[in-house]
This record gives sequence, C-alpha cells and structure tokens, in this order.
Amino acid sequence: MSDSRLVFVRAKDGRLPYSKGVMTQTLTATGLSPERGHAIASLVEERLTNGGRTGEELTVRELQEFVQEVLREQEGDDAADRYRRWTALKRKDIPIIMLVGGTAGSGKSTVAQQVASNLGITRVSSTDMVRQVMRALFSPALMPVLHHSSFDVPVGGMALPRGARHDLGLLGYLEQSRQVCVGVNAILERAERERVSTLIEGVHLVPGLVDPVDVSRSAVIDTVVYIEDEQTHRSHFTMRAMQTDGSRPVDHYLRSFDRIRQIQDYLVEQANRRGVPVLENTYLDDTVRRLVDHTLDVVERVAVERDAAGAAGRGGGPAPMPGVGAEHRSDDVARALDVALTSDEPRIPRSLGGGDSGS
Repeated sequence: MSDSRLVFVRAKDGRLPYSKGVMTQTLTATGLSPERGHAIASLVEERLTNGGRTGEELTVRELQEFVQEVLREQEGDDAADRYRRWTALKRKDIPIIMLVGGTAGSGKSTVAQQVASNLGITRVSSTDMVRQVMRALFSPALMPVLHHSSFDVPVGGMALPRGARHDLGLLGYLEQSRQVCVGVNAILERAERERVSTLIEGVHLVPGLVDPVDVSRSAVIDTVVYIEDEQTHRSHFTMRAMQTDGSRPVDHYLRSFDRIRQIQDYLVEQANRRGVPVLENTYLDDTVRRLVDHTLDVVERVAVERDAAGAAGRGGGPAPMPGVGAEHRSDDVARALDVALTSDEPRIPRSLGGGDSGS
C-alpha cells in the first residue's frame, strides 16, 4: 500500500503507520474484549481514512483524542475514561507486578493468561513451574514435599503464617508453599532489578505467607481467584481433562476435591484477613475486567505517589510486594531459578483448567 493511502503517527524516532493490531491490544487493556477492541480499531482506521487523513501525520496525542471520542460514541463514557487513564499511565512507564493465587481448578491460569495478554505482560510464570524446577534440583529425600501435588502433601513441619489458625490438614500444603516461594522470590527480585512487568500465578501464593519486598516505582497487584459453586468448580476439572486429551485425569482431582476446596477456603480467608482482593471467577470475562480495572487503579495511585515523591528525589512511592523474607532465602536456589524461570521468552499459561499443572 502506498504512503498516500496510510495514516501515520509521529513517534519519537520517526513516523509509523497506524496499526490496528497495536490499537486492539491497547483497547483490550482498557477492558474491551479482543473482538470488540478490533472492531473499534478498525472503525478508527475507517474514519481516519474517510476523513481525509491519509498521507498525513498525527501526533500520538491527536490519535488518542480521536480514539477517545470514538470510544465515547461506541462504548460510553466509562470506556473512554479507562482509555484516557491507561494511555496517560503508560507514559509513566510503571512496571506491573501481579500475583494471582487460587486453588486447583479455580481458573487462575486462564485469568492470568487473559490479563497478561490485555496488559501486554510477556513475562509470565507459574508456581507449578517453580516447583518443577526445584524438584529437578532437590531429591525427594532432601525436600519430599516438593514431589507431591499441592493437595496431597504429607503433613510436615509447621509453616503457617504468623497469627494464622493451625489446621493440620493444610500443613503439608503450606510447607510446600513456603519452599516454592523461595523460587517465587527469585523471580520477583529480577523483576525489581530489571523493572519489567511480571505476572506470577499459582496455588502457592498464600496471602500472609510471603513477606513484603519493596519494588521501586512498581505497581503491585495481589489477588486470589476462587469458585463459589462446587458443581461449577468440579466442571473445570472435567473440561481440563477434555482439553488435555486425558493426560490429566479428572479422577485425580475429584478424589481430592474436598482438600482442594479446603485450600480454597483457606486462601480466601487469608486474603480477607489481609485486605487482598478476592475475585469470584464463575464468569471469566467479568473477572478479567475487574482485575484490569483494579490494575489501572493501582498503577494510577503509584504514579501519583511517584510524582509527589519525585521532587524530594526519592524516585517513586514503591508499593509493598509480596515476596519471601531473608530467613527463607537460598542464594543457590535463587540463582538457579533466576536462570531457569525468567528468560525473556513469554511464559503464557494454557487455557481454562490447562495451566494448573499438578496443583
């Protein structure tokens, strides 16, 4: 296509043709579905073309104002406002650190996949992957709890967060979570060092079990995903088995369904006690929208705090990020996991029920 038929956007390093793909991703980050985002992006292109803007250059701000008006007309004031907020916050260059916890079959991996895609987060890891790497490093004799699913770990030493009620049925799971969080901390440390947006999801992200770690100029989002209805929860395992061609038999999970629900109850309880948002996940699209909205709120708050602190030379109101305290750290494990788990290649979980491997 000749330049005379294109609409160009003037950027810092020159000019670029308007891209429906880039605009679609930006719009999905503000809460639109991918299909609706693509439709709006196409409509923007059509109106720019029919409006005689082909061959011309628009500034980024001019394009954003144009898109905002199209959104207001097509989707309403809320969508236009979310787009305005998101584009303003993107200019602040604030990394997002997101932790999505939840029991097996809660759909946390699907939520993580959708949110990461919407927000453009390419560095995505799961605690099951952390556990798998640690299993390769440590034999069953040395760390036996790592070699079980989260819901069938034998009872071991005490690992409950301070102040929590002791439940013997959960001790094995919590001991495994404490050990896995050593690896989680390695990922968080690299995210802090490189200031790269990172998402971690998994059953081992217990609110209160991990200690706060300051991450300068980052927006930290911690949440727990759950399924209220037991039958809906059971159906996730059936769907998982179908999607994996039976490689993950549904009976394996349903035999331990009571324990899986017990873990969910505990995660929700701990989240409520510590002010961590909990998201009921029966309706995936609604869960994703709420989490994206919450992320926008947190990023906006951090941006305001950072701007206020900038004059004093502090560089940015860091938000507390769940991590693992020094008493739980193992430098050897951290270095190994840093290499194994945080390459620059995207790590996107599989679709519904397919990403909680061995949870």
